[in-house]
Amino acid sequence: VDGAVLHDIQDHLVVAGNQNVTVDDQDCFNAYKTIIVAGQGYSFTVESGAEAVFIAGESIHLLPGVTVKHGGYLHAYITDDGIYCAGPVAEPEEPVAEEVITDVIVPQRERDGLCFALYPNPTTGSFTIELNIGDDAYSGEQTVLLEVINTLGKRVRSERLPMHPQYEVSLSGEQPGIYIIRITHNNTTGVERIIKR
Repeated sequence: VDGAVLHDIQDHLVVAGNQNVTVDDQDCFNAYKTIIVAGQGYSFTVESGAEAVFIAGESIHLLPGVTVKHGGYLHAYITDDGIYCAGPVAEPEEPVAEEVITDVIVPQRERDGLCFALYPNPTTGSFTIELNIGDDAYSGEQTVLLEVINTLGKRVRSERLPMHPQYEVSLSGEQPGIYIIRITHNNTTGVERIIKR
């Protein structure tokens, strides 16, 4: 997130565990395993217009003392794909095959849903979506539904597009932050996260 304070990734992180913490801009906190916020008489406050994001690999504990003021935003979630505030940093547990696309290495993982890649990630505005669907999918009148959802759960873009192997998408005009990209084709859906700086 552009202008955000990105904290180093540790196994366990305690935020506001020995002093009061106030977020008045954008802060992103990472932990490979557990994040504990506030408690023991200390406070963690997100001011109006500010954003705090917590991303952990196993658990996040928001204890008494956590306050988000009107107009502030706090988002906490468990990552299942190794993507943290500054982008992917952990190797996925399942095998990865790498495919070179115009000099960019894009990891591809086998999933139950629709498989696609996003790059560059993080982005400053525009990015590419590369679908991984068999060649026969691009014939005829087939379409995909592209949805972009912000961290507040608001759909900022929803568009049915003709089926192509690659799409150029722009987040210009959108605030910096984490966005969910959801693509649906023939009742199969794939979801990825992208960070706009």
